[in-house]
Amino acid sequence: MNKYYYCYSPFLHEFLKAEGIRYITTTKSIKTGWGCWVYEKNDEFNSALDEYDLRKEARNLDI
Repeated sequence: MNKYYYCYSPFLHEFLKAEGIRYITTTKSIKTGWGCWVYEKNDEFNSALDEYDLRKEARNLDI
Protein backbone atom coordinates (compact mmCIF):
# COMPACT_ATOMS: atom_id res chain seq x y z
CA MET A 1 0.00 0.00 0.00
CA ASN A 2 1.28 3.43 -0.95
CA LYS A 3 1.72 5.66 2.10
CA TYR A 4 1.50 8.84 0.03
CA TYR A 5 -1.42 10.52 -1.70
CA TYR A 6 -0.79 12.58 -4.84
CA CYS A 7 -3.39 15.34 -5.03
CA TYR A 8 -3.95 16.94 -8.45
CA SER A 9 -7.16 18.74 -7.44
CA PRO A 10 -6.85 22.37 -6.33
CA PHE A 11 -10.32 22.03 -4.76
CA LEU A 12 -9.27 19.06 -2.63
CA HIS A 13 -5.98 20.75 -1.76
CA GLU A 14 -7.83 23.86 -0.51
CA PHE A 15 -10.22 21.68 1.52
CA LEU A 16 -7.35 19.79 3.13
CA LYS A 17 -5.57 23.06 3.89
CA ALA A 18 -8.72 24.39 5.58
CA GLU A 19 -8.87 21.19 7.65
CA GLY A 20 -5.31 21.79 8.85
CA ILE A 21 -3.80 18.96 6.83
CA ARG A 22 -0.35 19.89 5.55
CA TYR A 23 1.26 18.50 2.44
CA ILE A 24 4.77 17.08 2.51
CA THR A 25 6.01 18.44 -0.80
CA THR A 26 4.98 19.35 -4.31
CA THR A 27 6.01 17.56 -7.47
CA LYS A 28 5.13 17.20 -11.14
CA SER A 29 3.77 14.17 -12.94
CA ILE A 30 6.33 12.63 -15.28
CA LYS A 31 3.57 11.69 -17.73
CA THR A 32 1.53 14.91 -17.81
CA GLY A 33 3.82 17.57 -16.36
CA TRP A 34 0.99 18.71 -14.07
CA GLY A 35 1.90 19.80 -10.57
CA CYS A 36 0.50 18.10 -7.50
CA TRP A 37 0.69 18.13 -3.73
CA VAL A 38 1.94 15.07 -1.88
CA TYR A 39 0.28 14.14 1.41
CA GLU A 40 1.19 11.39 3.83
CA LYS A 41 -1.71 9.03 4.42
CA ASN A 42 -2.66 8.72 8.09
CA ASP A 43 -5.86 8.61 10.16
CA GLU A 44 -6.29 12.39 10.14
CA PHE A 45 -5.78 12.60 6.38
CA ASN A 46 -8.11 9.66 5.69
CA SER A 47 -10.87 11.20 7.83
CA ALA A 48 -10.55 14.52 5.99
CA LEU A 49 -10.63 12.74 2.62
CA ASP A 50 -13.78 10.85 3.65
CA GLU A 51 -15.41 14.14 4.70
CA TYR A 52 -14.47 15.72 1.36
CA ASP A 53 -16.02 12.80 -0.51
CA LEU A 54 -19.23 13.05 1.53
CA ARG A 55 -19.53 16.79 0.86
CA LYS A 56 -18.77 16.29 -2.82
CA GLU A 57 -21.46 13.63 -3.07
CA ALA A 58 -23.97 15.86 -1.23
CA ARG A 59 -23.30 18.72 -3.67
CA ASN A 60 -23.98 16.39 -6.62
CA LEU A 61 -27.31 15.37 -5.08
CA ASP A 62 -28.42 19.01 -4.76
CA ILE A 63 -28.66 19.46 -8.51
